[in-house]
Amino acid sequence: MATTASIEILDLRHFAAPVLRQVLEAEGELWKQRLHWDYRTSARLLMQYLDSHMLPGYAAVENGQVTGYVFCVYEETKAVIGDVFALPGPAVLTVGSPLPEPFAAGEMSVSAREAPPSAHQIEETLLTHLFETLLNSPQLDRIESQLLLHPSGTHACLFRQAGFQVYRRLFMVQPLQGHFNLPRVELPGDLELRPWRDEDLSPAGRLISDAYRDHPDSEINDQYRSVHGSQRFLHNIVRYAGCGTFSPQVSHVVAERRSRDLVALCWARGSPRSAATSPRSAFIPATAAVAWPACCSLWLPSTSCARESAKSP
Repeated sequence: MATTASIEILDLRHFAAPVLRQVLEAEGELWKQRLHWDYRTSARLLMQYLDSHMLPGYAAVENGQVTGYVFCVYEETKAVIGDVFALPGPAVLTVGSPLPEPFAAGEMSVSAREAPPSAHQIEETLLTHLFETLLNSPQLDRIESQLLLHPSGTHACLFRQAGFQVYRRLFMVQPLQGHFNLPRVELPGDLELRPWRDEDLSPAGRLISDAYRDHPDSEINDQYRSVHGSQRFLHNIVRYAGCGTFSPQVSHVVAERRSRDLVALCWARGSPRSAATSPRSAFIPATAAVAWPACCSLWLPSTSCARESAKSP
């Protein structure tokens, strides 16, 4: 007689951090392998929210053990889907196998004669539940997501089916061993390159807002559309360790000598004691510039940490 294993999808706020420790540790290993990042700082912050039982989302539970989770955060009338992850199980789809449809019910029953759900299935089931919650929340007018860990397109079909616009993003890596060159700066005489200063935060917000106007990044993240939103984005990079610790010693701006206005910036994260996987790893979250001396804007591509981004209309 075949036995049945049951996977339940439950409110994430029912669970404290220790229950998800195994899942977060497994996810941290993937961050190290795929993105060369140490996920421990982000995991500690996430566990603090879990212990407060206030983090919106869902957990996949099998035989009393959490095997996956998805969460979001609310910013006024916007929701941001922060992450989705499920433990890889024994049933791994082979290359070329069709991806099964996600389960829509709150409980998945799997016969012992059948292959158990894959991590991809569980992730899509978790996302489906979160979509249903967010899309039926009258206080929300926008949903965003940048699923950093997942290869581009992993859950794109599911997002599109839910009405999201999907933008392809790439994470770029450059090994530097054997590639060191002395920096060479060639700027017009009216401009100067200098290290980042704390007082640059507000003018940098204005620069980001100008540089990203009408760019796809402002469609993905609406913070880029206003000076206030851009300043909040930059403040989070400077003050909070996420993809790494802000490194002012290797972050620079280009300023006009006479007016002291910023016309370009390049930020870096990662330091010997930060969230890079080794002391020799760093991350460039943003580069931006405005055309000088004209007033039109110019966007410079950055090494974005987003693998897949989506938003609702």
